[in-house]
Amino acid sequence: MNILITPVRCRGPEAAAEIIRAIRDLQLYPGIDVIILARGGGSWKISAPFNDEGVARQSPVRESPIISAVGQ
Repeated sequence: MNILITPVRCRGPEAAAEIIRAIRDLQLYPGIDVIILARGGGSWKISAPFNDEGVARQSPVRESPIISAVGQ
C-alpha cells in the first residue's frame, strides 16, 4: 500500500482554499483509490474550514471517494 500525504493548514482564512487545492492536486496522481480528509478534534470554529461549501463541493468532482475524518 502506498500513502500520499498532502499537508495543508487546518486553521485560519487560508485553510479552506488550501484544502480545496490539495483535493484538486490529488486528481493529478494516477491510481488514487480514496482521499481521507482528516483532522483532530477542536471546537466548531477551529474545524470551520472543513465545513466550507467549496470543500464540500469537491466531493462530486473526484472519481475516488472522499472520507471525512474530522474528529471532535
